Amino acid sequence: MPSQPLTYQPRYDRIWQAGATFSKDFGSMVLHGEAIYASGQNYGTFDPTATGGVVARSTVDWIASLDIPFTEIDGRTNFQAFQRIYLDGGSDAVALKSGDFGISAFVSAKFAGVWEPQLMWIQTFGGGGGLVRPRLNWTPIRNTTFSAGVDIFTGASDGYFGRYGNRDR
Repeated sequence: MPSQPLTYQPRYDRIWQAGATFSKDFGSMVLHGEAIYASGQNYGTFDPTATGGVVARSTVDWIASLDIPFTEIDGRTNFQAFQRIYLDGGSDAVALKSGDFGISAFVSAKFAGVWEPQLMWIQTFGGGGGLVRPRLNWTPIRNTTFSAGVDIFTGASDGYFGRYGNRDR
């Protein structure tokens, strides 16, 4: 037992980021893209030799998405592809696995003016897991919406989504 009380002193390390975005319409469809380089980020690790329990990694994140509206049925879809690339040592030492590459899809349409079923699916490959979120929205009057849905998590317990699979929220 130490003779002095344990004192916690938080650290707020600064990071540096640079990025770019673009959008381009193709008729009613819109293509979006974004890329970010970040330096100075620290990630939790299971490496017992790491100072402070973290490892420093620079990253490149990118995402591309396509929005497709369906005006005939008051619906919309969105498809995305995304990736985080770890530089300066790779992702092996990072405790929380986000996967190597991911995709997502969102589909929604209104029926009878008040009902809106939705389905969102996010899947990462390389250890991050996935999420499926079916949901039903009911809008009985303007500016009032009631929603019911469920989150279904998949993946390993050290993955971005799988860590929620056995937990109540």
